[in-house]
Amino acid sequence: MLWFGYEPTWRVIRYALDSWALLQRLLYAFSNGSPALLALVGGYAAARARGRGLVWFFTLSMLALTLVANAILLFATQIRYLLALWPLLALIVGRGVARLAKSGVKPAFLLGIWIAAGVWNSADPSFIRQLGGSRHLPFHVLADVLGDRAQPGDVVVFHAPDNWLADPVLAHYTYGLPVRAVVMESLSGLEAGGEYFRQTRQFIGDAPRVWLGLETDVPPNFRLGEFERALAVDYAACGMVFELPDMRLDLYAHVPDEGTPPPFRFGDGIGMTMLEPLPATAEQSLTVLLGWSVGADVPLNTYSVALHVDDEHGQLVAQADYALPSDAYACRASTITLASVPPGTYTLMAVVYDWSNGERLPVDGTAEERFEVGDFTVR
Repeated sequence: MLWFGYEPTWRVIRYALDSWALLQRLLYAFSNGSPALLALVGGYAAARARGRGLVWFFTLSMLALTLVANAILLFATQIRYLLALWPLLALIVGRGVARLAKSGVKPAFLLGIWIAAGVWNSADPSFIRQLGGSRHLPFHVLADVLGDRAQPGDVVVFHAPDNWLADPVLAHYTYGLPVRAVVMESLSGLEAGGEYFRQTRQFIGDAPRVWLGLETDVPPNFRLGEFERALAVDYAACGMVFELPDMRLDLYAHVPDEGTPPPFRFGDGIGMTMLEPLPATAEQSLTVLLGWSVGADVPLNTYSVALHVDDEHGQLVAQADYALPSDAYACRASTITLASVPPGTYTLMAVVYDWSNGERLPVDGTAEERFEVGDFTVR
């Protein structure tokens, strides 16, 4: 975007507020979260009184100049850029309180409400967010998951609409991991003309998997929708990895190129891909991530997947079942409960069967009916 020959950099654009958002935050912050009280006092300050025109002229002129400059230069990322208006707003409030006092409303009553609102709202995280402040997010949980499951070439993208501290924090917690990590707001491009969509696709490239983190207690901006639209082109959703009160992590897997044969086959037209190595050890549960390709000739709502946990004697000790996906390619994460399984070494087997009669499909055209995924140890 060009304004008078000036092209703002992506470092500023990514967090710059538009004029309406900047004005909303100004009124919300100055009123301690009580815009109605500010409107009441401001209305009385606007009543006929000596010198009122000069105060309002300077206030509105400075506000207009700031909003116009921000529309051109996109520099205002926080309301601190409007601090020069604070003394003028305070003068307006003072004049309003003084005029209300002449009507019998005690100043201590009004200012007491003002202070009480500030104390009350200071305990509300959403109020701090409105002021442009930041708070701690559980990035350590994200780092623990990625430390256990991230693979070379994975991409990690985190959506933090107003959290300007998320960029360096994410870089800190993903340092040393075999991933490319970025805060979504750091990717350049505007919504208009699909610019951000194209930049997003370029950043993702052909990464085997994409981890999408979300700050869930604030409204998303346009970038999330554009990013999910970019993912829908070449990626299949594997589901939610975890959800906390203020953070969620989802996983996506790259859809194989057309014509690429699956590593393992069940019957005719059903392919399986290991999207994540089997963990070497497990305790209370085991998560298995598989990709399934289903041919057009495979009858719908006919087959199910079973994941069997066998002990060293070949005895079944735990299992998990789910319906075979109906999509041409799908990613499925399944969790097998191991709470009652004693410590030891176990083998995971995969089965595809007709749920109506239990008949199993052969593996890779052989007589085998179960595929050996791998071994793991229960601690």
